[in-house]
Amino acid sequence: MTSGTRWTRQQLLTAFVLYCRLPFGRLHRGNPEIIRCAQAIGRTPSALAMKLANIAGIDPLITSSGRTGLPNASGADREMWEEMHADWDKFVAESHQALADLGLAPQSENDLTETDPVLPHRRGEDRVVQTTARRGQDFSARPS
Repeated sequence: MTSGTRWTRQQLLTAFVLYCRLPFGRLHRGNPEIIRCAQAIGRTPSALAMKLANIAGIDPLITSSGRTGLPNASGADREMWEEMHADWDKFVAESHQALADLGLAPQSENDLTETDPVLPHRRGEDRVVQTTARRGQDFSARPS
C-alpha cells in the first residue's frame, strides 16, 4: 500500500469517480466499493475514504447544505474538481480509461454518464424521477 506519497492522477480519477457515485453517507472505509477500489489503486480503505471526505469539503452541494467534509483537500483535489466541472465529457472518458486500466471497468456503459442516478444531481442538473406512492395507508398507527 502507498503511504505518505502524493496521489497519482489515476488514483485521483478513481477517487473522484467514487465520490460522484456514492452518497455522502457512504463515504467510509467499511464500504465494499471503497475497499475494492482502494486495493486496486494501492491505498488503504481509510486513506481513500479520507480522500473522499476531503473532496466533500470542496463540494458546494455538501457545504451549502450545512454538512461538512474534511478541510484538507489538496491542490490536486481542487484542480481535479475544476477540471471535472470545466470539461465533463473529457473527465468521463478519462475516468473510464483509468478504471479500465485498473481492472475496475464500469459495470455498464452508462455508469458515468448522464443516465447515472447520482451524477446529474452532483452536476446541479434537473432530472425526472419516477416513484411509487402507497395510498390508503393509515399513518396514525405506528408499527410495534
